[in-house]
Amino acid sequence: MDLAPVEYVVIGYDGDAVDAGVVPPLRKLVEAGTIRILDLVLIRKHGDGSVAYFEPDELVGAAIDSLVQLAGELEGMISDEDVSEAAQTMAPDSSAVFAIVEDLWAAELGDAVQRGGGRLLVGERIPADAIAAAAAAVAPKAPE
Repeated sequence: MDLAPVEYVVIGYDGDAVDAGVVPPLRKLVEAGTIRILDLVLIRKHGDGSVAYFEPDELVGAAIDSLVQLAGELEGMISDEDVSEAAQTMAPDSSAVFAIVEDLWAAELGDAVQRGGGRLLVGERIPADAIAAAAAAVAPKAPE
């Protein structure tokens, strides 16, 4: 199976619910062919530090039903170990969406790189706060 670049994202929320507002933008990206969600689980970290996770089809609710429709072409890719590692980044009494996403927008570029004998050497998502700090540091200063 040929895949475009694949990455994982873990989106965290305080409390025991995932905000339904995440569903429409995800649906838009999937329908536009920008991304494909290969697998997705919902994680709950309890106050005592214990962790539970669920495939979306194990839960009920309008937002969950919408996530089920978007996810899971390769359901089961996310392992217990993956969930454990993601949960280490979560605060107690919080929830998260953990998704493995294929970046379809990069497929043509990736094919061209491979055909030309190239390969991706390194790549990493830069956190928004790091970009904001770097942009502020290089922004032109207003005259005094």
